[in-house]
Amino acid sequence: KKKTPSTKKVAPKKKSGTNAKHVLKGKTTKATTTYKVELQSGRPNEPLEGGWPAGWIRKIFERSSKKIKTKGLVDKYYYSPKTKKKFRSLNEVTRFLAILKKKKGDEEAAYKEFRSS
Repeated sequence: KKKTPSTKKVAPKKKSGTNAKHVLKGKTTKATTTYKVELQSGRPNEPLEGGWPAGWIRKIFERSSKKIKTKGLVDKYYYSPKTKKKFRSLNEVTRFLAILKKKKGDEEAAYKEFRSS
């Protein structure tokens, strides 16, 4: 009878010398779990047509995975000011802001339309 190896999932330790604030649990597969360590949080500094409305937050996470291809990659997420909805790219933010303008600042209605389009 062969014993199968344990697939116990343990959160990675914070690297010493980093400003890591917290860890997000990402995708879980049968063999591995990907965690994301927050590296930075603050106002977005990417150029956006018309400028960034007040209250938007950008968070940068580093992937911590056993897979060589994804280990060390960085993900940026943008969060809306009122409802804290998460957007994965500047293209998504731009689309959402256009809908938000049509909805006269109602983030819930704009997000609902954004997800349905």
